[in-house]
Amino acid sequence: SARPFVAHFLQELALHDLTQESDGQWQITPPDPALSATTLLNMLFEMPNAHGVEAALLARLARDLPALLRAGLPDTASTFATPALLEAYRHESPANAALEAPLLALADDVLASLPDDRPVAVLFVGSRRPRLAAAISERLDAHTAQLTVTDTASAQLDRLQRQWRGRPDTRFVAADDADLPQAGAYDIVFACDSLGHAGSLRLTDLKRLMASGGQLIAVERAPSLAFDLILGCGRDWWSADADDAAAPASLRSAEEWEPALRAAGYVSAIARPLETGLADAMLVLATAPTAGLAEIPEENEAQDRRRMLILCDADEPGRAVAGALQATLGASGIDASLAVPGSATRR
Repeated sequence: SARPFVAHFLQELALHDLTQESDGQWQITPPDPALSATTLLNMLFEMPNAHGVEAALLARLARDLPALLRAGLPDTASTFATPALLEAYRHESPANAALEAPLLALADDVLASLPDDRPVAVLFVGSRRPRLAAAISERLDAHTAQLTVTDTASAQLDRLQRQWRGRPDTRFVAADDADLPQAGAYDIVFACDSLGHAGSLRLTDLKRLMASGGQLIAVERAPSLAFDLILGCGRDWWSADADDAAAPASLRSAEEWEPALRAAGYVSAIARPLETGLADAMLVLATAPTAGLAEIPEENEAQDRRRMLILCDADEPGRAVAGALQATLGASGIDASLAVPGSATRR
């Protein structure tokens, strides 16, 4: 069961010329004694930094990895480390605030531009981001917008509902609950580090929940060696069967997000690296398919649609964010055009 872990990290070490393969056999270059695990971990603990929990988990891994590989990987990494420590690493470390900030800033722009003359249904995916979910709920128009929070982990969702500090009319519905609309309900879906891990809501199931032309706006973790080392100690981190030596890890790169979204049925998909300072992340934007001709407005309706001009950068990620905002506004009855300084305005 440790084959995916071993195969993955042999390839990673080969990228840095630390392993060589010959006739199916791998030879690992001995590490520089000056860069021993003990030395590096001591430096992490002695210097003020935002990676204390990560350092503690890696220190334990440096000690326990040989036995772990000999015995085989357990079902989850929580067998290797305490669930509370893993929870703090994944959802409570300073890097998490770095993931939440850009999504909240984007939510500010999108929600502030929504029309106030029609209802808007918003879905937040994931129950382990209480501050972010509450902040988004407070930014919704109290008269026209409704927030629903969903998760595949019903116990965690119940806990969030009991401790909720956001808008009181927010709904909490588990992903497998019959009360969660099964098709075409949500105009905007927000997600933060909740679509790329074991047990997360599948992209195809999420698309079915979205309204015609609905927008998915997510900030997800980019592939990370530290995450693969720590959470990869559980079989559930590897998305293929544990006996498959080529099993990929859970976190997707930009090159993997876009085809995955298109395969799930989204009509447009954009994934771009996002600089956060403390964590490698991806900005993920996608649009659900638009309904058929029945959804096309009559000529007099088209004349009544509001119009907006969006000024944006010519380069990514600013252009990608502006494009997502343009698509979101279009689905809400606002014709938005993009204007790039120094170039012709494009419809």
